[in-house]
Amino acid sequence: MSPVLVGVAGAAIVGWGVLTPAAATARAEVPSNAAVCAVGDPTCTTTDHAVPRPAGRPVIGPGGWLIGNGRDAAKDCTGRACRGGDGGLLAGNGGNGANGGGGGNAFLFGNGGRGANGRDAVYDAGVRKSLSTDGGSGGHGGFFYGDGGAGGNGGSDNQGSTHVPGVTPDPASLPVAGRGARGGNAGLLGGDGGDGGSGGYIRSLVGQVVGGVGGDGGSAPMGHGGHGGEGGSARVTDGSDYSATGGPGGRGGAGLSRGGHGGRGGEGFGVGKALAKGGPGGAGGASTGFGDGGNGGWGGDLDAANESSTAGDGGPGGRSALGNGGNGGEGGQSFAKGKSGKGGAAGGGGVGGHPGTQGKHGQPE
Repeated sequence: MSPVLVGVAGAAIVGWGVLTPAAATARAEVPSNAAVCAVGDPTCTTTDHAVPRPAGRPVIGPGGWLIGNGRDAAKDCTGRACRGGDGGLLAGNGGNGANGGGGGNAFLFGNGGRGANGRDAVYDAGVRKSLSTDGGSGGHGGFFYGDGGAGGNGGSDNQGSTHVPGVTPDPASLPVAGRGARGGNAGLLGGDGGDGGSGGYIRSLVGQVVGGVGGDGGSAPMGHGGHGGEGGSARVTDGSDYSATGGPGGRGGAGLSRGGHGGRGGEGFGVGKALAKGGPGGAGGASTGFGDGGNGGWGGDLDAANESSTAGDGGPGGRSALGNGGNGGEGGQSFAKGKSGKGGAAGGGGVGGHPGTQGKHGQPE
């Protein structure tokens, strides 16, 4: 067993001795001035004065405060109750979130819980009853060792046919996509960062709409950085004043062994005269050691008849302190009359390493 584990285990045993009540060796004497309770006397109190343990949590097992995985949030939760429970003091993974809640954290050893996906927007007879929500952040890995949890995806807003083309919409009624959440960070001595969540999809008949932003990857002091989440796609129908822009991809997390890759940009769809743009790819994460920097995310593709439309540019590659730089992401491709995206810049190489390659420009169909 490693010295770190031995030391932590020893501390836990000492802590156990302090926190656990010792067995009684003699009956405590009743003070001479204490009132004597008569059997059946309603004024007599018989409360147990033993040292209490943490309410609602066992010592060891599911939900254990010393050793145990944190509990997952209930599916019908609301508010703060949607966050996953934290892992035990000595060891245990964080619980998963629900309904957009974040994942629970590990304490010393264990993996962070997964953040929950955000909720989609809800419509009733063309009237929006609730907005889409962001995804929940991934829980952090244990202080010494553990992977970060993945971030949740953003909720989508599919407005459909709630507006009539040609009618000026109320800005407050335009659809809004949820953001992808950030992945959790890894432990100090080992583990990988969590991946970021994807941005939510968005669809509307009118207005200027943007897909959800992809979440960033978590960092890793000794391992691989998490990958960035994809940007959400966006779609809008006919109208020269309308536009749809794909969400940007999330950035890759920094890592000693390797930087995380950037997320792909969201696709842009425009019908008729509507303008569309692909989202830019996320930047690759940096490597803080001998590993390679992460590659930049690809730019979002484009599908629109408006010739002023453009696909997304690729994200830049990540730098490396001592290794090779990451490659730039490829530019998005145009599937109609718009312009294709530009390739991302190459990441810089470190001492003894080489720069990455520039991403390829997107090719028209």
